[in-house]
Amino acid sequence: MATYRDIHGFKIQNVSSDPPTSVAGDVWYNSTSGVLKVNSGTLSGAWATGGTLNQSPDRTDVGGFGTKTAAICAGASPLSGITESYNGTSWTEVNDMNTGRTAGSATGTQTDGILAGGFPGTVTTAETWNGTNWTSISSMNSSKRYNNSAGISTSAIMFSGYRFPPGALVETELWNGTNWTEVNDMNVARYYGVGDGTSTAALSASGDGADNQTELWNGTNWTSVSNMPSGTQKGAGGGTTTSFFVQGGEPPPAGSTKTQFYNGSSWTEGAFTNSAHIEGSGAGSANSDAIVFAGFNKPTEEFSETGGIRTIDAS
Repeated sequence: MATYRDIHGFKIQNVSSDPPTSVAGDVWYNSTSGVLKVNSGTLSGAWATGGTLNQSPDRTDVGGFGTKTAAICAGASPLSGITESYNGTSWTEVNDMNTGRTAGSATGTQTDGILAGGFPGTVTTAETWNGTNWTSISSMNSSKRYNNSAGISTSAIMFSGYRFPPGALVETELWNGTNWTEVNDMNVARYYGVGDGTSTAALSASGDGADNQTELWNGTNWTSVSNMPSGTQKGAGGGTTTSFFVQGGEPPPAGSTKTQFYNGSSWTEGAFTNSAHIEGSGAGSANSDAIVFAGFNKPTEEFSETGGIRTIDAS
């Protein structure tokens, strides 16, 4: 059988990390992650309307996590413990949170999540989700709302947010499944931003006080990385440190249709949603797995992607 070199005249490059720049058609093997990758062109795609939430879609400041075909939407403004589960087609009401709240932050998978902070007032309380029920757990060390998060129910971080005084926060707290521990602060205080990832590899983007600034968490410290093309706040999004999206946000009250994508080294502006979104939530990542929902009577929208850095199935 002909090899890649026989066909194209050169070997596949073996690198320990994805190249900071590449062009469409470039192929390389990432020896750290153990996967073969290709640059299949500029990341683009289209948003399409998905299923409608059962409770009023005019639910702002909800907690959202999961993927495009397996998402959770919890809480709302006004205060609510209502939780709904999405299967890629329709939303179904499931068991409520123990404490009705809004403006907290949630992260995880459809069967393994955590939510902490928010109103009423500014709270420290937290709950975990196992796919069926919410369970109250130990409270955070410091109260916060409009915060961000990353991880799952047994290993998560909560970061940024708002508390008066002092206002926008740089605080980061680590959850190990039993206790919360304060760890190193962010470089720039912010709230109303977008964050996601894991407890050892998270991304924080935009927000009030941060404009278009992005920070990367490596499990120990926060590092400033490439700025977004456009600053925003009250947007939705999520993903990983190498496949992240931020959709919508300012200016209020109409929101925005703009989507911004991060590939691990730089940001680009891509597809526009059918409706302008603000103060809703999102789940998934930039690679054909993004979903946004809730927020000022906005529809659920799902993203289908073309282009970008893709993993090649070599089997």
